[in-house]
Amino acid sequence: MSDIATRTSDARYIVVRGRLWRAANPLFARKRRQGLVDDLMCARHAVGLAKKTGDAEAERAARSVIDRVKRELGERGPVRWTDGALDYNRHMAAPIPDLLPPTGLSKVNAIALYVLHAVTSFKAASCRLSARRDGLFAAM
Repeated sequence: MSDIATRTSDARYIVVRGRLWRAANPLFARKRRQGLVDDLMCARHAVGLAKKTGDAEAERAARSVIDRVKRELGERGPVRWTDGALDYNRHMAAPIPDLLPPTGLSKVNAIALYVLHAVTSFKAASCRLSARRDGLFAAM
């Protein structure tokens, strides 16, 4: 499955594996946005190092930086738009076909594709749960 992110037609979200994630504010100057992204990547790296060393305090501090930067980018916190549109952050994209990039699919076909994806995802999750219960996977 491809993890390539695409933007919705209103540019408020990116779509990753069928889920909407709030995009960074497009009004930021490129240099400011890049500085924030650099801070974000550094903090994510710090989380990984803290987890490897078992340093809970350093992990909390790094996660706090991640939250602050994501809020500055506009990916968390109050929405940046003022037209009263709802926030669909973390929702599955298919039930909201008007937000999807044009693909040539009708709304009915887009929703059918979503239902098929949901059913197969549910079956896969059920298989993983059964395997875990039966001891096929030591830790998940």
